[in-house]
Parts: sequence; structure tokens; C-alpha cells
Amino acid sequence: VLDIYGFEAFATNSFEQLCINYANERLHQQFNAHLFKLEQAVYRDEGIDWTDVEFVDNQDCVDLLEARPPAGVGVLSLLDEECLFPQGNDTTFGEKLRKEAGWHPRFSFDARAPGTDFCIHHSSGSVVYSCAAMLDKNRDTLSQDPLLVLTDSSEPLVAELASGLRAREGERRAAAGTVGARFRDQLRGLVAGLDATQLHFIRCLKPNAAQRADAFDPRAVLHQLRCCGVLEVVRLARAGFPARHAHADFAAAYAHLLGPALGSERASTQRAHPGTPPPGALDTCLDLVRAFDIPAADFRAGRTRLFFRAGVLARLQDRADRVLRATVLIQSWARMARQRRAFLRHVRAATLLQAAWRGATARRLVRQLRARRARSAILVQAAFRGHAARAALRAQRAAALRIQAAWAAHQAEKERAADVAAASCLILTGEVSFGARRTESLPCAEPSLPSADLHAQLQEALAGRREAETDAQLLRAELEQLQQSLTGTGGLSPAWAGDRGRGGFKAAPHPDAALAAARASGRSGGTQPGLSTSLDDVSFMSVSEGGEGASPDSQFTPSPPHPGRPEAASPPTAQRMLASLARDFRRKATLFDDDVAFIMEVHSGASDAPGMDPDAELA
Repeated sequence: VLDIYGFEAFATNSFEQLCINYANERLHQQFNAHLFKLEQAVYRDEGIDWTDVEFVDNQDCVDLLEARPPAGVGVLSLLDEECLFPQGNDTTFGEKLRKEAGWHPRFSFDARAPGTDFCIHHSSGSVVYSCAAMLDKNRDTLSQDPLLVLTDSSEPLVAELASGLRAREGERRAAAGTVGARFRDQLRGLVAGLDATQLHFIRCLKPNAAQRADAFDPRAVLHQLRCCGVLEVVRLARAGFPARHAHADFAAAYAHLLGPALGSERASTQRAHPGTPPPGALDTCLDLVRAFDIPAADFRAGRTRLFFRAGVLARLQDRADRVLRATVLIQSWARMARQRRAFLRHVRAATLLQAAWRGATARRLVRQLRARRARSAILVQAAFRGHAARAALRAQRAAALRIQAAWAAHQAEKERAADVAAASCLILTGEVSFGARRTESLPCAEPSLPSADLHAQLQEALAGRREAETDAQLLRAELEQLQQSLTGTGGLSPAWAGDRGRGGFKAAPHPDAALAAARASGRSGGTQPGLSTSLDDVSFMSVSEGGEGASPDSQFTPSPPHPGRPEAASPPTAQRMLASLARDFRRKATLFDDDVAFIMEVHSGASDAPGMDPDAELA
């Protein structure tokens, strides 16, 4: 694909525009030679009656630019010659050019205008060129002074590069090559390469000179069409015969359309004389033309080739394509029938072999399946028995754990009840009182207390009960806050705030039961009925659930000795009672934690308890 600039014409045109326009003139000459000269020469050589199409030949413009002595002196030749003279300059070049080429019809200049400008009438229009700086651009020489300076450089790399550049410059000068000479030689090589190919041309037209979008200048476009020779090419295509075939090739391609008898005769003749046009090829071509009613004005029979106008061979080619498709269809059906018969034979043989093989394989698989089923049944039975045994073991373990937890809770409850009863007895006998009061009390079994003393003791017990209830309410509020904080931080399950009876610790029951037990013991010891009746309103504080002891405000302290009542017991007895209650609290807390852990294991699936609902236990 060759793409070059088109013709250039600026306000000032110099050596660059001269080279570009010269290349366009040379390629336009090849365009004319290919589409006009060679095409019409083919018609003349074949002996076809043909009227030449007139076109504008630019050969004289090409000669003006590139001619060399002795054929003539062109612009580029004069430019190269002037570059060889030491005294040559742009003015002398312009004077010589006017003298040598002033007679040429494609060359002109204004003698009245100062300067050395000249005009060349190209095929696309006239262009005025300026001789200023043409010699320098054509020489394209590099000054020796910078090369000498670089060669003497102290840097080895710079000196080496300058030496190589100086050597190449010397070789170029020795070859006496100028830019114009090299350009001319390269262009001739390009044209020679294009002549060896099958050429196709694309003509580009400018719709307007202002380079605006959606603007069409009819006069400018028509001028370009005329200058490029497009109008002449269209006339040549309409009057010419673009479709052409050699006689032998046309007869071989379409002879089968004439019928089997004539076609076989032509084919045998061609086989008898290979490599040369068979005799009767032109007759076959004419028979085909007559058979398909092609008008005489649409074809020409030359000496070696047959020429047709555009579109004439479409009907002939369509008939040949239909015959070819029918032939291929018949051949494909014939091949299909032969291959299908062979395929069916192979299918039947393969079916027999596959049936025999599948039967043998199925029998072998049945035997293997029976043995595998027997082994599988044994494995399933063993697995089921093992699963049932493990399930029973887990159920027994869970039941044992529940029994142990219930028994431990029962024992702890009995011990706590006994401790509470003993503590109540101490309170009733006056050995221990709440707060900082300490009284002298008589033994629980002494029956001879006066009525006034009993009334005072009752009032003191009631006051102590009110203080204990106040302290117990404070402890319950603190316990609820502690439970809420533990539940929010994830320390314990929310179930800890609910049922705490399964193996865990409970809040101590209302002390009325302990007082009832104390009353019973008082009756057995001879306590007066008035004391028993009045003590029904006395309640005992609950043991705090927050640790080993209660709050400081609710601890037992020895009461001062009551006047007239001997001491029945020493303070360490009450402390031992409280220590026992603390131990009971810790033991119940441990049991509660163990129950919670086991319920969580059952809930997560780590343990198995068939009769337990973890969600219900936690709730």
C-alpha cells in the first residue's frame, strides 16, 4: 500500500514542494500508462476494433523535472550540476534554469519580476517555486568544523562517534550524492516495483480548499477529477471490456454447459494436446456465446482471448454454478449411500459384540454385588448395635448425673436447714443479735423468764428483724445488679438468674421455717407459749449470693449481755455457724456451675442426654 502526499502549492514553495510534486507527477504517469496506454495496447494487439480514448499525458512534465543529458536537461539535473560548482548559488541556478528550460511549454517565469522564481505547469495546476536556499537543501552537507571539534574531544565515546560520522560523510561526498539525485533514484526504484504488481488505484479528492466540514465545492472537485484523469478512466471503463479470458480457459470452464457429447469431444481434444491451446477452443467459445444468446456488442473475440463487457458473464456464471451445485449434490448422495451401507454393517457387528460384553460384565457385577451386600449388611448391623449401646450409655450417664446433682442438692438443703435452725436458736436465746448490740441471754432451755423480760426480748427481736429485712432488701438490690452485669458481659448464662435449684445454690428460704423449727425446739425445752406466738412475726435474713459472706451491714455481731441473763454461748459459736453457711454457698455454686456446663454441652451437641431438653433447662 503506497500512500503519499498530494500536490502541494503554498504561498512560498521551495525544494521540498518540488520533490513532492515530482513524485506525484511520476505516479500519475504510471496511472495513465496502466489504465490507458497498456489497456488500449491490449485491444490493438488482439486485433479488436477499438477507438482510443483521449487523455491528458503528463510525460512532458516528468521529462522537464527528471531529464538528464543527452536526452535533455531537467530541473533536478541543473540543480545537481550547480551544486558541484564552488561558486554556485541560488541566483546562478535561477539564471541557468531560465536559459535552459525557458522554451519548455510546462516552464515559465516572469521576466519583469525581480528574483529567480520560476513556474511549472503541473497536471494538477501551476506552482511557483523560489530558488532561495535550494542549493543548500540539495547538498544537505554537514560542516566539517563541528566534526573536527568533536573528533578532538577528550571523551573517548564522543571522539569515536565523531570519527564514524566523519567517515560516513566522506563516503557520501565521494559518491557525489545529492538529495535530488537520491530522491530521483529511489522514486524510479519504487515505480519499477509497482510495475511488477497488479495495481489498484484510489483517488482522494478534497471537497473544498478551506478544509471545512460539510462544504462541497463543485468546481474544485471537477477540476481535480479532470486533472487526475478520473473522467477519462470512466469513459474507458464504459467503452472497454474488463472481463477477459483465454480461449482455452473459457472453453475448459464452461464447455460442460453445452451437453455431454460436445463436452466430451472438447475434453478429449484437450487431453490429446496438453500444454497448447487445443484446436477448436475458439469454436467452443463461440458455441457457448451463441447458446446463451450473448449480443455481439457485449463481447469481442480476440486472437488469444475473449473479451466481455461488465456484467455479461453473470448469467453464464450463474448457470455454471447451478450445474456445479447439482453435480456436487448428486456426488454427495452417492457417497452418502455407500458410506451408510458400510456404517450399518459396522453398527450391527458392534451391537453383537457389545451385547456379549455387557452380558459378561453384568454377570460379574451381580456376583460382586451379592458379596458386597453381605459385607455391607454386617457392617451396618455392627454400626447400629454400637450406636444403640453408646446411646444407652449416654442416657445412663445423663441420668446418673441428674441423680447425683439432685442428691447433692438435697443433702446441701438439709445441711443448710439445720444450720439455719441452729442459727435461729442462737438468735432466740439471745446469743447473737444484729448490729452492734450485745445482750446477755439465757440458755434456750431456761423456762423461768419473767413476762416483762419476754416482752422486752420480743421487742428487741422485732427491731432486729426490721433491721435484717432492710439489710436483706439492700443485698437483693445489689445481687440483681450483679446478675444484670454478669448477664450483659457474657460471664454467665441468663439461666443463672432463674432456676438455681438444680445442683446450684439458692437464696436462703424465708427464716419463718427456721423459726418454726426453733419454736418446736423451744416447746420441747419448755419455752413459754407467749414467746412462740410473738416470734411468728420475726424473719431471718437471707445469705448473700455474691460470695462467701454477706454485706458488712448484715453480718452477725454478738449482742451485749442482757441484764440479769447469763451468757449461754461464746461468740465463736455464731462464727462457726456463719462459716458453715458460707461453705454451703460455695458447694452449691460449684454444683450450679457444673449443671450449667453440662446443659451447654448437651445444647451444643458435645454430649448426649436423650431425656433432656437443653432449651427448657436453660429457660
